[in-house]
Amino acid sequence: GGGGGGRPAAAAAVRETMEIPARMIGRIIGKAGATIQSLQETTGAHISIDSPPPAPGRLSEYAAPAGNVQVVITGDTASAVSAAKEAVRRLAAGGPGLGPGSAPGLLR
Repeated sequence: GGGGGGRPAAAAAVRETMEIPARMIGRIIGKAGATIQSLQETTGAHISIDSPPPAPGRLSEYAAPAGNVQVVITGDTASAVSAAKEAVRRLAAGGPGLGPGSAPGLLR
């Protein structure tokens, strides 16, 4: 026998982690979270950044460490997670993410 059909469990089916330079956190998140929200809507994956706390007395700025931060990407399908991971990688490398405003053919 075997099930089939039905909805998957609450936990996402696919989960990947990657690291990006901490100084690129703002680029991934975007103004008021607009960039990360757009990436999530476009790809269908959830993107979570393990960001450091704000510096004391500087609530609007990250105390970005010199190293890397971990990005966790989860989704229902491998293609959604892969698309989100690629978009985050491009943004972290200084290129465009996805959708309108992306410059096609931009080389690293």
